[in-house]
Amino acid sequence: DEAINCYEQSLEIEKLTEGFYRKLMNCYRNLNRYEDGIEVYLRCKKTFMSLLKTEPSTETRAIHDELINKLS
Repeated sequence: DEAINCYEQSLEIEKLTEGFYRKLMNCYRNLNRYEDGIEVYLRCKKTFMSLLKTEPSTETRAIHDELINKLS
């Protein structure tokens, strides 16, 4: 939970640092909170599309896909 709070605070300051999104998604994956990790990905995607006109990286999408598969 402490790491989650740290990454959330970091994203409030640096919302375009994709590594923070990945680390936060991994925290949720490690806690079996897959839906929360997916929500982080969707937030990342929305932010990147609106500000950068691009999608998250392949690495970030791979974590998202893994989270989706864990729900199945």
